[in-house]
Amino acid sequence: MKSSMKLKSVFWGLVALSLTSCGKESSRPDSGNDFFGSTFGLAEPATIEQTMADDELATEEINAHVESAVDGLEGDMETADGASLMLSAEGKGRFIRFRKCTEEGDNAVVRVAHGLSFEVTRDLPNTKVTQSLKSVHKRTHTWSKEGSAVECHEGGKYPVVNFANLADMQLDMNFDRKHVRSGEILLKKSGVTLSRSIRVEASGTRSIHFDSVTDAGDNKVISKTMTMEVVAKAEAKNIKGKFRLLERNVEINDENPFEVDVERDASDLSIQSRTIKSGRVIATGKEGGRIEVDFVNVKYLPTEGCMPVSGTINGSFYKPESTTADRTFTISFSGTDAEVAYGDGKKRSFAPRGCWLDRPRDAGSISDESSEEAVETEIQ
Repeated sequence: MKSSMKLKSVFWGLVALSLTSCGKESSRPDSGNDFFGSTFGLAEPATIEQTMADDELATEEINAHVESAVDGLEGDMETADGASLMLSAEGKGRFIRFRKCTEEGDNAVVRVAHGLSFEVTRDLPNTKVTQSLKSVHKRTHTWSKEGSAVECHEGGKYPVVNFANLADMQLDMNFDRKHVRSGEILLKKSGVTLSRSIRVEASGTRSIHFDSVTDAGDNKVISKTMTMEVVAKAEAKNIKGKFRLLERNVEINDENPFEVDVERDASDLSIQSRTIKSGRVIATGKEGGRIEVDFVNVKYLPTEGCMPVSGTINGSFYKPESTTADRTFTISFSGTDAEVAYGDGKKRSFAPRGCWLDRPRDAGSISDESSEEAVETEIQ
């Protein structure tokens, strides 16, 4: 049974703004390195209408919502074996974690805190992309199954979840998230280098219902349905060095949930692929404008991280109270390079700045902490 979700209160309060001018854009120096203690230095957030009128900002926001949706793909096999698999691009990083599982009634409740920092480089046919991520996630996972109890492993860190009992399992999450993502894109044909970055604070809920587990040769395919509600505040720097503030309510609702297939090796649980078969992300601005992003058979491979290898993303920008799209876009994936093609014929390079799927194969250093607070302290 899918659970209905209520939006959690925003974990960040009103942030003191250091500028008092009416402008919505700034060329101040990048403050990404002091993210965990800094404030957002902009006067007021950009509206959806302002975003759609700026090709670069529109592309940045599309990137942000795609990355946010992809971050939600985690959580299909939460086991001690599965947790040790760091599958993505070559590179090294730092991974700090806290985890505790307790049995509450018939449910297994897992409190998790992850601190992660890394940098990876991919040499693609038409571009060379360097991505970095610095992130702290705090989450509470509640595992349940109607008619039966979900227990914790003896070690007190993981629920007892396996292929045999996963079908019809329900996973409900509450989370707080802070991260800095940056990307440098070298366009090989022109020799031009583009730099982008975004700082995000978000909190919300995510609900995953595991529909079935089927055989696919030596692999297992886990089919699941996901909904999500998030309140997010982001500061994006576009390729011109300008900063814009974005405040959005982001949701994947019951009308158009994510239908996802995750293929894993049946013996070692390693991820073979993730495919978002269908689903819609809706981002709404404070003024009522919105962006709708539809996923159609978007497939991710461990070797390519946040860059899909096939499928299509279609999207539309809407002004407040409008039912007719004011601007549209399409991203078609085939291989490892992609562009955002707008309905007016303009195109912009699509290159994710780094997301959860880009965790390095070689985690570099991994450490376990005794408390959630220690994770945030250590990752700064």
